[in-house]
Amino acid sequence: MSDLFTLRESDLYAWQASKLGPTEKMDEVLSGLLWAIARLADDFPIVPGTERLRVAESTRFLHDDGTPLRVRIWFVVVSESEVELLSIEAEPY
Repeated sequence: MSDLFTLRESDLYAWQASKLGPTEKMDEVLSGLLWAIARLADDFPIVPGTERLRVAESTRFLHDDGTPLRVRIWFVVVSESEVELLSIEAEPY
């Protein structure tokens, strides 16, 4: 187990993240989720029915426009030191 995983963004993840829009609250939430993945990726449970897929999920928060949201980041641990971020979504909660 590594002390810190390197995070690599898939093209889909990068595109989806660019669509979330830069807001202070979203940046805070993403920063926290990415920190957790970088430190504890192999502690997130594997999604049932898959071999390697994991998901990190934020708690509910209010977007700058007042909409309650939750963010999910789908990822796989590809080695002892590397994680691939596959997809990200923000959905009303």
